[in-house]
Amino acid sequence: MPKSRDHKRAMRRRELRQQECQNVNKERFFEQARLQYANGGSSTPSPSLVEALAKHGVSKEESFQATFRKLIHYFSSELLRRTQNAGLSLDLPDDVVSFLVPLDFYVPLPEGYSAMTIQAADKKVVEASCITVTSRIVPVGTASVKTTYLIISICSHEASQSVKPIMLCALCKIYERGIMLANHVIAGIQAIPTRHNHYMHGLTVQSSPSSIPMAIFSRQEQTVRKSVPVSFHQNPVSEILQARPLDKTELQQFAIIHTAKTFTDDKIFQLISKFNEAVNMRCFGYNGNAIILADSFVELSLGYLFYTLSVLDGQTVEEARRQYADKREISQLLDSLRILLNYNGSMNKFKIDIGHEEWRQYCRKPRNGLAHSFLTVGPSGVESLDAIYYAGEMVRKICAIAKVKVRDTSLIQKLTLLEESTSFARGLGELDHDRRLGKTRRDSE
Repeated sequence: MPKSRDHKRAMRRRELRQQECQNVNKERFFEQARLQYANGGSSTPSPSLVEALAKHGVSKEESFQATFRKLIHYFSSELLRRTQNAGLSLDLPDDVVSFLVPLDFYVPLPEGYSAMTIQAADKKVVEASCITVTSRIVPVGTASVKTTYLIISICSHEASQSVKPIMLCALCKIYERGIMLANHVIAGIQAIPTRHNHYMHGLTVQSSPSSIPMAIFSRQEQTVRKSVPVSFHQNPVSEILQARPLDKTELQQFAIIHTAKTFTDDKIFQLISKFNEAVNMRCFGYNGNAIILADSFVELSLGYLFYTLSVLDGQTVEEARRQYADKREISQLLDSLRILLNYNGSMNKFKIDIGHEEWRQYCRKPRNGLAHSFLTVGPSGVESLDAIYYAGEMVRKICAIAKVKVRDTSLIQKLTLLEESTSFARGLGELDHDRRLGKTRRDSE
């Protein structure tokens, strides 16, 4: 009698084959890029320090392996000791998931420092974690740099399930948890009153290297069961794709903006910088800051347009500033802009045409929650992307309407700059990826 086909096992094998194929293709792509750069190619950037440290191969060094063996022993013995002292029982799997995260700054903790925490529910330990600090002297050209790595170890049923087999979406949640635990160590150093290091900063998934060495060890047998690199994001790929010479249009845009910025201090450039700051905050994983900056960009842009149009309409600078200061609500500012633009339509139609409702739902409401409710749950990357997108769209649509109505050539050029500075958000490369990732995370939660 023929054996029945194990569908789940077949699907897992297929997923593993697909993942291996993707990894091979990715490595092949980067190898070609490295060769091109080594041969003098101008289209491939050198890796950032933190990316280079991730590929340094520190996990294969004997000194690191000795540190890791000590960590495994410490984790197992310390977990049992704390559990017994607290009168708790263990509700944990045998597997412990560890990430090796290089830092782009130095954490002045003692070599081999380990900090363990446990979480309990119903008198059972349901999570155990440990942060271990290790340092290395790495040669950089003719000099040497002292670098720091954090070994983040997490033991929980959720962590164990995410690696059997490796499911990136579930594993990313565990990694985010580990990054948060690592930030507790960094915050502890920052809180020492006799020290201040402004290079030291919190970590995010996106600000850390794209590929992180991961190891799975047994806390009972105290042996390493698996060691693989895991790719969490595509920042280096994005940088490589952007590392190409400027085309004629881009070069012209750059020259215009740089020349205009050199000879004027117009607020339009601060607005463009504000929008770019929002995008950058999101790229580094600071989603709450990105939403607040995106909303601030809209409010400041509306104020800029109101002030500029009022002066063109014949008001003095002082009158325009005073009237702007008297606008207490966004709706008042929008109504005044509608009148200044001689917009042919009602206030409701004006709001529809500029995408006001989408901005209010995806940007203003989350911003109010972050600014006025301290206990607001941190927003996801998808939510911050929505906030940036709809904030940029609202300003872009207002600029498009204003360019048709005004006759001042200088203002039209400025509005074009502001319009173009937001239009790229419509095609952010990670849009589809982040939406899928965000949806998957919500479904799995």
